[in-house]
Amino acid sequence: MKNLLLIAAVLVSALAFAGDQPQITNAKVETRSAANGLEQQVKSIVSQSSPSWIAYAEPVIAGENTMCCFNSSVNVTKGCCGGCKLERDGSSFHGSSTGCSSLEAPTTFFIFLRTANGSIEKARTFSPNCTIDGSGMTVYWLNDVKPTDSIAYLTKLASTDDTNEHKKDISSGAIAAIAMHADPAADVALDKLISTGRTNHIVEQATFWTGNARGTRGYEILSSQLEHNSSHFFRKHAVFALSQNSDPRAQKKLIDLARHDSDSDIRSESLFWLAQEAGTKAAGVISDAIADDPNTDVKKKAVFALSQLPTDEGVPLLIDQAKRNPNPVVRKEAIFWLGQSEDSRALDFIASILER
Repeated sequence: MKNLLLIAAVLVSALAFAGDQPQITNAKVETRSAANGLEQQVKSIVSQSSPSWIAYAEPVIAGENTMCCFNSSVNVTKGCCGGCKLERDGSSFHGSSTGCSSLEAPTTFFIFLRTANGSIEKARTFSPNCTIDGSGMTVYWLNDVKPTDSIAYLTKLASTDDTNEHKKDISSGAIAAIAMHADPAADVALDKLISTGRTNHIVEQATFWTGNARGTRGYEILSSQLEHNSSHFFRKHAVFALSQNSDPRAQKKLIDLARHDSDSDIRSESLFWLAQEAGTKAAGVISDAIADDPNTDVKKKAVFALSQLPTDEGVPLLIDQAKRNPNPVVRKEAIFWLGQSEDSRALDFIASILER
């Protein structure tokens, strides 16, 4: 009889997470409704003394979005990309995985919030192809969570960041979760989190996820912020975020920053990420910076950017700079990076200098 009851409990737990719900094992699952508001339901659960997890599903941004732990030691077989233990972060991953590709991209993702000591102390996200080991914890599965409620509550969690490393982790997880929401309210929330008056950590995380996850709207937010946000910290991180953005205008914006930004540090940063992302298209911009930029440090960064181009493109350009540039600093820098390339053409050129 006991065995039958145990089997029945396992089946109930499995059915509770069918469809648009996670594949979860080793957890006690309780289902509740958040129709009257997510924050109200979370407060009710958080008031309990024992640690637990709160989880719910939301529509996810378009594309292949795998959120899992690929170096996990979790002994699972249901998830194509392995699995995660709730009580162990593992090597969390946001992105795409060829081993997890399917005919149709998932339409939802899962947000897990850990509660202990009367507060939320962790936020994690998982995709449907990731099996979750509940680590023996109670998981409160919430139905009827509105996307706007989710984004508003996660924004509150994200905004509590300070110098405390633990709170930074909460903030990072909450911002990543906001960015995965398909709802346009996520764009508004990220834009506000980027604005001046936030801590550097919040600005860095919100800027990164805006560029990395939000596509065209992400580009538009970053581009608009760059027009009126004078924070050097934001602008430097926005350059990297633009390099990760999928909108074709992002690369053009980087080229514009590399050529015209008044801050030499931003020009240098733009050149570096152009070299990483644009290949041949960036070569002309980089060479122009070496020739025309008035700042020697920018010229040096541009020479380094040439060294980051694919070898067949970068090495000939570096040799040309080493031969012909009238600036001795540029020539010296070009020779240095040629020496780091281990390319036979570079070694032949350096040998020819030494034999003179």
